[in-house]
Amino acid sequence: MIEPGKIAPGQPMRLTTCFKDAATGNYVDPDTVEAQIINPRGDKITYTYGTDLELQKASTGNYFLDLTPNHGGRWFYRWVSTGSGAGAVEGNFNVQRSKFEDCNYPFAWDYR
Repeated sequence: MIEPGKIAPGQPMRLTTCFKDAATGNYVDPDTVEAQIINPRGDKITYTYGTDLELQKASTGNYFLDLTPNHGGRWFYRWVSTGSGAGAVEGNFNVQRSKFEDCNYPFAWDYR
């Protein structure tokens, strides 16, 4: 999914997922594919394949979301599909905190 290392606010990244038929194990394209993101501030954003340019298909059953996190903290994501290959998978990643991006958001730490 995400390469190891530090992710800074404003650094573009790519989340990936794949969908397979449960019976055959073959890659399939679901009827619908969504990527849901919750940022550290609690804002939820939903990207839909075929509607939002950030969510694209790389090949049959393989999808990616291009995302640019703009705040430090823990980000959560959820891939949801319906139809063939239906299911959901969740994960999270950390973005390092930045005085440049997070200075107006109250955190339990001090930059001094």
